[in-house]
Amino acid sequence: MATLLYFHETPASRLADLVSAVNEAGGTKRVFLSDGGFLTVFPQRGYVLTLYVGDSERCRPAQYLTLRRMDDEVLVDLMIPTTGGPGADEGGGEQQLRGADLDRYLARVGISRRGFERTLERHYSAAPAASGG
Repeated sequence: MATLLYFHETPASRLADLVSAVNEAGGTKRVFLSDGGFLTVFPQRGYVLTLYVGDSERCRPAQYLTLRRMDDEVLVDLMIPTTGGPGADEGGGEQQLRGADLDRYLARVGISRRGFERTLERHYSAAPAASGG
């Protein structure tokens, strides 16, 4: 019962836990895992963030949200469980959001990309310093 495991958490607090881990690592790690969240950073290219959102009414019907930014393309994949029993084909699957739809969904569920992406930029965007004179 994953819902019971994450009952005290929200999608925004799961993201905050990952941001804290990024700050603690200071750019020395590229993969982060916390209760209900997973983040992989690709320095100077982007990231893939997956959060468990199935216990949040604002995120229904999605169980998982994957926010992906790679080479300036941003999209959200929502993983939606099937509504029927074994072998059922009702509902479920994946929904992909881009542009204004993506921004509206993230606002609805209380997740802001701005602060999160600033943290990643601070730790992963700097080019290596050139040696010598």
